[in-house]
Amino acid sequence: MAATEPTIDRDSFGRVIAVESLKGGVGKTTITANIGGYLALSGARVLLVDLDPQGNLEDDLGYADDERNDQGESLAKALMFGGKVDGIKNVRENLDVWTGGSALHNVTAVLSSKMGSDAKTAKLALAKILAPVVDDYDFIFLDCPPGDGVLQLAALAAARWVLVPTRTGAKDIKGVAKVAERIDQVLDVNRAIDLLGVVLFAVGTASERKDGTVVMKNAERDARADLDAMFGVGEEGGIGREIVFTQSIRHSEAVASQSGRAGLLVHELDERAKQEAKAGIAWWKIRSGELKNKQLTSATAGSVADDLQTIAQEINDRLLEAESRMLARNRQTEETPVDEPAEVEPAGVEPTPVAEVAAPPAPAPSQPKTPRRSAAASVEEDEAGYLALERKETRLREGQIGELTAHARRLNKAKTGPAPRITENTLIRVAIDLLLSRVDELQGTTEADLRRSVGL
Repeated sequence: MAATEPTIDRDSFGRVIAVESLKGGVGKTTITANIGGYLALSGARVLLVDLDPQGNLEDDLGYADDERNDQGESLAKALMFGGKVDGIKNVRENLDVWTGGSALHNVTAVLSSKMGSDAKTAKLALAKILAPVVDDYDFIFLDCPPGDGVLQLAALAAARWVLVPTRTGAKDIKGVAKVAERIDQVLDVNRAIDLLGVVLFAVGTASERKDGTVVMKNAERDARADLDAMFGVGEEGGIGREIVFTQSIRHSEAVASQSGRAGLLVHELDERAKQEAKAGIAWWKIRSGELKNKQLTSATAGSVADDLQTIAQEINDRLLEAESRMLARNRQTEETPVDEPAEVEPAGVEPTPVAEVAAPPAPAPSQPKTPRRSAAASVEEDEAGYLALERKETRLREGQIGELTAHARRLNKAKTGPAPRITENTLIRVAIDLLLSRVDELQGTTEADLRRSVGL
């Protein structure tokens, strides 16, 4: 007789994100560590779960020699037999880790054997042990192993969202479709799972031919076009939203190497580079022998850190958009009588709430600060500063959200280079600023009067 399937409250798992790819070397651990680090720095409570038997997360976060690092033993026991995971608290402020490592090799054998007799319980092994702690965190990131199908299934069965990093090569892009196939395998236990998006990693402009010659081309542009075609973005019957993140992560071997060796996140590496500059450490002093036993930190660290920060902000933005849509649908369901059509209210009447920009039901970072930007930065310089914006319910008329979505999509498609993503909220903020710039022209006592006074 099969064991009873664990009961999972999916509403509590709304901020659990699996960073998933079936290939190695595409930036899963880099993204998990650095995005988690940025969100924690902004004030969010973050848990990182290292499901990789290689345990590479320890290099990015610098806890390899920490006595609390058990190489995944506590996590492995919990996955196999249940119980609490003894992770490492405050690897950085607000950032906890469930460590991975060689002990996770045992999990594959145990869960594989369970798959034959009770597949659903085996798939939900991770979700079951996350359930008691999921409400303690604003974000939970699952760093998935590239080759272990059983642990990948456990991660996907626990996740509300899937974030897929990929390089720009044709074979890498085909691998993204394989992730979608893997997601299908957990729909029997996790109908809530959805794709958050695809992040292009280690982006450059050089493409090597088989004969060894190198051709310069816009590999990022081609990859974006291929992924849009794969998911039917902009097509009738397609996915209906942008899939590829606006920001990509540039290629830098020096930054990756130095970050891992030092156990520093990329923005921390950038701070080290700045300190070196202040101290007068320059490459020619090291080469001349004037400064002994020194290694100059790569100046590219700042650029890569900016890429990662923007992606962290876009992740939060996409989550808030999805949660707002869900709240709007729930509100409509509650307020629309069964079997009775919803009424369209005439102009001048306070509209029914159709969309709202509000705090999501799951805990979210309350106005996190963007860690690398100056507080005096302009809107143009810091468009992704939405993380510091206040959330306020907005009541829109029927059709307005659809028009905003269409215009945001049109503007995003017209971009000629990397830039922060334009959303419905972006357009609403611009509209409010436009109104405030003409506020002295407003006259009247009704909405209709106010509209006429500004020529609407």
